[in-house]
Amino acid sequence: MKRILIADDVHPSLFGYLDSLGFSYDYEPILNRPEILSKISTYEGLVIRSKTRVDAEFLSAATRLEFIARAGAGLDLIDEDIAQQRNIRVFAANEGNRDAVAEHCLGMLLSLFNHLNQADAQVRQRRWLREENRGIELGGRTIGLIGYGNNGSALAQKLSGFNVRVLAYDPYKTGFSAGHVREATMDELFAEADVLSLHVPLTDETHGLVDAAFLARFAKPIFLLNAARGEIVVLADLLAALESGRVLGAGLDVLENEKLDRLTPEQNAVFEALAQRPNVLFSPHVAGWTVESYERISRVLGEKIRSYQIQYRIQQLVEKALREGSQNEWIQLNTLTEAEEKRLQKLIGHHLNGSQRILDVASIRHTMKRHGNALTESQRGQVAVREQDFELIPVIVTQFDRIYAGTPNARGLETIIYEKQIEDLFYYVEEVRLGRKKLCLNTLYKRKSR
Repeated sequence: MKRILIADDVHPSLFGYLDSLGFSYDYEPILNRPEILSKISTYEGLVIRSKTRVDAEFLSAATRLEFIARAGAGLDLIDEDIAQQRNIRVFAANEGNRDAVAEHCLGMLLSLFNHLNQADAQVRQRRWLREENRGIELGGRTIGLIGYGNNGSALAQKLSGFNVRVLAYDPYKTGFSAGHVREATMDELFAEADVLSLHVPLTDETHGLVDAAFLARFAKPIFLLNAARGEIVVLADLLAALESGRVLGAGLDVLENEKLDRLTPEQNAVFEALAQRPNVLFSPHVAGWTVESYERISRVLGEKIRSYQIQYRIQQLVEKALREGSQNEWIQLNTLTEAEEKRLQKLIGHHLNGSQRILDVASIRHTMKRHGNALTESQRGQVAVREQDFELIPVIVTQFDRIYAGTPNARGLETIIYEKQIEDLFYYVEEVRLGRKKLCLNTLYKRKSR
């Protein structure tokens, strides 16, 4: 029986998923890092939230680890490159708190527009200042979003009833314009935005993205919202922009350094100056932390662990068949659950053989070779596909560098392969067509060379 260490606080609904999947788990949310490192070598799975950084030291101690599940959004606490080298699956529950984040951002924006924080404090001091607290309205303004994943798209949806125009820029997505949002370039956001809301992960590319030079490019004074990661915004430059009027107000759920008792002298001076400003609103990294999202995150994570378990079991089955089977040997699959059977059908690409529910090794070998499954990546020079890579599919099939078409088979089915180079990797998406009708996208894979 595989063991999972749950080293952070999670909603108890996750336990039901783990029980149904036959995992043994230890719920120890108060463990500190040294304690986790001392025992992680005995676990195949790890569930964390925000307190634990999974770095090279951690992964070197996790000798049996097969997957890391983060109960929250974003994977910046995990060294994904090393995890990938160790063949450790990594996933997060990004979908679980998107509504909470969107509502929090909207609440911050309405509070800034209507001086609610300032007005509340004044009334508590028996100061009744109406004109000083005259607000402005959202209607007719342009809201710019950087990042259109779970959180960005949820905010765009919630803004749809406010008579605003929403422009969204995402370098890794395309074709997402709809009635309530229009895909835009960064130059369009600089030229037209009245409000900028950040919804991007923390990467080398986004670290320090919002600095003095960035803020200087906006044609109009803006309101800034950051419920993504604190290190994306250089707070000293934001303070200067607030003092000059280039930024009219800021809602900050995250900070560069969230250990407020351990700020450097420079960080402390900037924080104190921001805290004195009535047009700055803080919250302690709780945008995604509601009663509902607490439960929903565990549910999403449970489903992802279930999906991982199904894929792992089928992979083990197919690996054994490819390793031990002969061309004429049949593989019995009578022990598969219905969900596992559906997953295998999708993996192999055709229905199982009637009531016998069997597949031959030759068919499996042919399909695995053709579809570039992870089992044959080392033979084909491929790079493991990560969960976030699937968000690139719309870009690959609409902005491809090359397209390859196969010869239609006897039934008229034709395989089209789209190729696009992104940085130093080549991405491929296979599409099956019948004449001009697109039937399905078969698979996504990537290589270091063409």
